[in-house]
Formats: sequence, structure tokens, C-alpha cells
Amino acid sequence: MAYYRLGEAPGATVAADSSGNGKNVTYEGSPILGVNGLITDPANTTVSFINGDVVVPDAPDLDFVDAPFTIEAWIYGTPLVNG
Repeated sequence: MAYYRLGEAPGATVAADSSGNGKNVTYEGSPILGVNGLITDPANTTVSFINGDVVVPDAPDLDFVDAPFTIEAWIYGTPLVNG
């Protein structure tokens, strides 16, 4: 349905759908684009969503209520501190 690489350069406002289905999404807030990922490669960066997110427009073929679907994500979190 959609594939978001999230490798846009800093300053981009749209996350391109790499699946070819044209379901681009909009960055919202102040996400940090161009962040090094797991493998440090300037051609393959990622996004920090600490200050922002993406807005996915409503589309009938992206309505997964009562339908099976798969989501894949590589996520880096910060450790929790016991206080």
C-alpha cells in the first residue's frame, strides 16, 4: 500500500511514498530530517520524531479497521531511568 523510507533531506515537508502508489505524507511540527541511522551513510538517513510527526491523509485503501495488516519499523529509543 505505502512505503515511507523517511530519508528526505533537511527542510523537506513531504515524506515520499516509495511504493509507487503516490500516498505521500506531510511532516508536521519540527521533526529532524537527515539524521544518521543504524548504518552511518550520508545517502541513507532517517528522521527523529522527538519534535514532530507525519500526517497520513485519509484514504479508503489505508483503512485497516477489521482488516489484517503489517507494519514494520526500525526504532531507536532512549533508556528509561528509574527514579
